[in-house]
Amino acid sequence: MYSKMTFSADEFVVQTLVYNSEFAESIYSNGSPMLWDIDWDRGDGKGSPHIFSIEDADYLSRSKCLYARKFDIRVDEKIVEYVEYMRRT
Repeated sequence: MYSKMTFSADEFVVQTLVYNSEFAESIYSNGSPMLWDIDWDRGDGKGSPHIFSIEDADYLSRSKCLYARKFDIRVDEKIVEYVEYMRRT
């Protein structure tokens, strides 16, 4: 039922459950170490985040985040190769 009444239910259901639970206080938020690096400011303005490119490699290398979103090999395959290379070293 939940998946029929919202946009992208699979992306929101776990977060919604945790946020409305006793574990809400342990969620990382502004001012705390973020696990995800998502650049909404440079996104497409239609609800999608910025797609990282090789021009963002230095920025991503310095990031303290464990994950980043969003990559697309159709936009820039080199950044995906770079991240994979960095992961192995």
